[in-house]
Amino acid sequence: MMTPVWMTPRIMQKISLEQLKIICKTLKEKFPNKDRDFYKLGLSTELLRIMVDNEWVNQSIFSMHDYKPQKTEKGRIFFKSEGRGFQYQERVRRLAERIFNLQNIKNIEDIVEKIKEGNLISRFSELEVGTTFYRRKIPFEFVKQTGRKRFDFDIKIKTNPEINCEVKNKIKSTILSEETLRVSLKKARDQMPKDEPSLIAVKIPEEWTLNKRILEIFPNVLDKFFKQDKSNNVVGVLFRWESRSFFHKGIFFWKYRLEKNPYSKMMNNQVREIFEKIESGVTQWIDFENVLNDC
Repeated sequence: MMTPVWMTPRIMQKISLEQLKIICKTLKEKFPNKDRDFYKLGLSTELLRIMVDNEWVNQSIFSMHDYKPQKTEKGRIFFKSEGRGFQYQERVRRLAERIFNLQNIKNIEDIVEKIKEGNLISRFSELEVGTTFYRRKIPFEFVKQTGRKRFDFDIKIKTNPEINCEVKNKIKSTILSEETLRVSLKKARDQMPKDEPSLIAVKIPEEWTLNKRILEIFPNVLDKFFKQDKSNNVVGVLFRWESRSFFHKGIFFWKYRLEKNPYSKMMNNQVREIFEKIESGVTQWIDFENVLNDC
């Protein structure tokens, strides 16, 4: 029996670096004498039209389109599509760059499908964490959701032994508190197998990092969580956040902090080696800024 066309999953189209340069060159020829931000945004949106979906781009990134379904509302808010500005441009570029660079990672198609369905923010966090691993040549794959308890985590680091990784995203409106962080860590731990090494990744809002209470809350919660983790399978917690320059709001930084669990029984040389790579510098990445220079 043939599967109906409407039930057939869309195959994500892949783009080579040379094809990306052709898109860039075409933009420059069609719109001459524009600034770099114009071309960078144009390159990003054209890539997303091809690799994600044309209508999704219209509904999520460009506010002038009349049809704005509810499923893309959170995406428009995240991108700041109504007001646009520096953060709008940067988040669109970051999404495009990450999908382009990670296009050959196993199960990236599932991430893209979830984005099209309206789950941009949580999937964006998974791409951010995947970027951390990819930049440092840490082998990994995205995990396709199956509905099985303790097997629906987000990323698997393909080392020996393998390290499971669950990603949590705290949105801007979430109040910073010990309870909020504790619950997130517990939920993440409970989504992964007890007998395998696990890494929790948490993307936190910039607003939390500006709150002085974070210096007290985070150490207290982490120490209690690591000590009370009965299986001791959580080897560490990786925090990621977005930050802007104090002097120039158009300059963005993406920061991270790795907190290692000193009590974990699953800490070994393989895990330590992965941690060393996470804390090292960038080793591979195709930056759209460099693409603009070459086309």
